[in-house]
Amino acid sequence: MIAYYMLATVMFLLFFGGGTTIPLFPLYAQSLGASLVEISWMAGGNSMVTLIANLVWGRVSDRIGRHLEIRAYGLPSYRAAVGS
Repeated sequence: MIAYYMLATVMFLLFFGGGTTIPLFPLYAQSLGASLVEISWMAGGNSMVTLIANLVWGRVSDRIGRHLEIRAYGLPSYRAAVGS
């Protein structure tokens, strides 16, 4: 049961983090001089890339297993974030 609560907490934080930037993105882009059409293309492109990446990573995890995928993606991401 603890694993369920941990998963629910992680998913909440992921969706919360992604959801808080979306309403502010158009204001920030307009302050940088982007037109409404450019903002629409950027927002739509973000959604399309997310959709395609989820489909690709889902297939990869089905073929090679979730643990290997997490190691293959997680370690380089961690190293890039920490900077070492």
